[in-house]
Amino acid sequence: MPNYPKTSQYRHPDMPSAIEDKRSRLSQWPMIVGLTFIWVALWQDLTLGTIVLGVIFSSAVMFLLPLPPVPFADRFNVYHTVKFMFYFLWKITAATWDVAVKAAKPGPAVVNSVVAVKLRTQDDLLLTLVGHVYALIPGSLVIDVDRPSSTLFLHVLDIPDEDAAEAFRADSLDIEARMIRGFGSKRDYELVKAEDAADDGVVRRHTEWSDADALTQQEEGS
Repeated sequence: MPNYPKTSQYRHPDMPSAIEDKRSRLSQWPMIVGLTFIWVALWQDLTLGTIVLGVIFSSAVMFLLPLPPVPFADRFNVYHTVKFMFYFLWKITAATWDVAVKAAKPGPAVVNSVVAVKLRTQDDLLLTLVGHVYALIPGSLVIDVDRPSSTLFLHVLDIPDEDAAEAFRADSLDIEARMIRGFGSKRDYELVKAEDAADDGVVRRHTEWSDADALTQQEEGS
């Protein structure tokens, strides 16, 4: 099993910082399905004619006004997805109660902090979904994203010290792992499986794997 460094200052100059989706526009059929659903919902008319017009309209939008392709994952696990949904609802409920208690309870001022969380994935869609999950959980909000390093910067309620920040990072990485098990790419899932098998508490990240490869090449060339 590869030895994943925790930090590294090296990066191969020719190595992409994130996955580039090279599939054709035909791979974007989930977007057409989603736009068609919105079309039918707006018209409030679930008939064959409305659905056909929705498909035509959605296809025209996708092909005549193209945007960068959305890299959809190549796997989907129903069990882990449903499990994540229930966990997500529990997190929202617990966080809502926690924020309400902190707002109503008299005492010293709550210390808020900006916490940087470096994720495993380099997938744009999953990176966005993780950010939206935290936008929906009370007490945290994404304020910036560093895409090359897959790092989210979150404003978090009640983070008075580094121990609390580290606990929040661990919780964030746990949420990402749950999402990867449910609907992450095979590439990301391999990292989570390696972590589960090693059970050593070390987080595997694609960016650090790339850094390790670049460092090895640099040492071999010197």
